Amino acid sequence: MLNKYNRYNLLKLFLDSPTEKDFEREGLIKKQIKRKIPFYTAIRDNPNFILYKKLSILFELNDIGLIDYLWDKLSPESIVLYGSFVKGESIEDSDIDLFILGKERKVDITKFEDKLDKKIHLFFKESLKEIPNELKNNILNGVILKGYLQVF
Repeated sequence: MLNKYNRYNLLKLFLDSPTEKDFEREGLIKKQIKRKIPFYTAIRDNPNFILYKKLSILFELNDIGLIDYLWDKLSPESIVLYGSFVKGESIEDSDIDLFILGKERKVDITKFEDKLDKKIHLFFKESLKEIPNELKNNILNGVILKGYLQVF
């Protein structure tokens, strides 16, 4: 989920900051000592860990300018993040699923994929009615990054 730069900053925060004990108390990480060296493991099923993981991807997508880029290039009605990142179930090689409510157009997102070190999957539809119910439910339970979804 985290690119190398963010992993470095997170590691630096954990090692340089006195708050690592707070992370332990919150149940976000577990400290283990091996050969007198501390190792930290994320406790991935902690609800706060899942929340922070979701917030992290939202921040990153906005920070690198992907949302504004797609909005300007595609002029969609809505951009929605859905799938494993919204559920907090993403793993290292998970792709980022974005639903674009609007006309499908080619857009180059490779620089954003490189920045995130993730594959970005854009799913276009001009109407929610065109989408199978299971996928529609997944999208509707996603996070609207920009725009509006009119369900009824």
